Amino acid sequence: MPPGQRPAMKVTLILNGNSLRGKSDGLPQTLRSICENRGHRVRLGVSRSLPHFREMMRRAIAGRPDVILVGGGDGTFHHAINVPGAETVPMAPLPIGTINAFQRAAGLTALKPPDALRALLGGAIVEGWCGILADKRFACFASLGFDARAIHRNPLWLKDMMRAGSFLVTGTRLLASSVRDSCPGTLSFDRRDLRFPAASVLISKIQNYAGFSCFGASFEKPRLEAVFTATDSAKTLMQMASYLGARGPVYGDPVPNGLVHVRRFREARWRSPCPTLVQLDGEAILFEDTCRLKIGLDPRRQRYLVPAD
Repeated sequence: MPPGQRPAMKVTLILNGNSLRGKSDGLPQTLRSICENRGHRVRLGVSRSLPHFREMMRRAIAGRPDVILVGGGDGTFHHAINVPGAETVPMAPLPIGTINAFQRAAGLTALKPPDALRALLGGAIVEGWCGILADKRFACFASLGFDARAIHRNPLWLKDMMRAGSFLVTGTRLLASSVRDSCPGTLSFDRRDLRFPAASVLISKIQNYAGFSCFGASFEKPRLEAVFTATDSAKTLMQMASYLGARGPVYGDPVPNGLVHVRRFREARWRSPCPTLVQLDGEAILFEDTCRLKIGLDPRRQRYLVPAD
């Protein structure tokens, strides 16, 4: 067997049809051929909608393949790991989306889908952890307040046109606006006496965010990490962005005024007198009650297929 090649597997490829827009028309067949040329048995499907994607995932999980490869971005992978039974099958995202943060955190430097697939097929299956907010799992990050507001207010047409740059445009527009449609609250961590006022909250399960390596969290470690602001004023939010973008994961640095950095926790609780906005893995998420939220680690371990070291 050639070096870096796994034994023959049952591989299911599920591609987000929306993410394929603008890509090569022959990409699905290219991905199938890569798997078949390595001796793997392949089932491939392209979703037409989110309900169709979830149904394809349910059928794939029931078929118990050796691995499910999900073609899309972080949001697509978010929906995949939230299908019942997702923790029973090793999974990996293929980078066909906007940010592809999880793939970068997993060490996947080849972000063209065919190259990424080859790297994954020669990789290893590892056990990891997902975060969970209320009843939704997240593989990468969660946020409340301003960051979530930028996700909720980012127009789909702008995202399709500018991809990652669309969030910068929308965020800048929101900073210039006096409208505040999220509500400040309180975050308490693990112990009830560790409590802080919080307006904009960013919680990470991986090292990188928005293209920057700014956290010490890892999908392989049972912990979460958070940076949040006491207010959502433009000055404080710009300070938060500068802090995350400039420092990298270097601990011991003083935290600027108005920011709190909790570097290691397993559970937190959000309390607010009125609803706020929430995003998970780059997806705008709606809950019936966002005044009282529990954030923690999902006890169900998730198996991931990652590139070899």
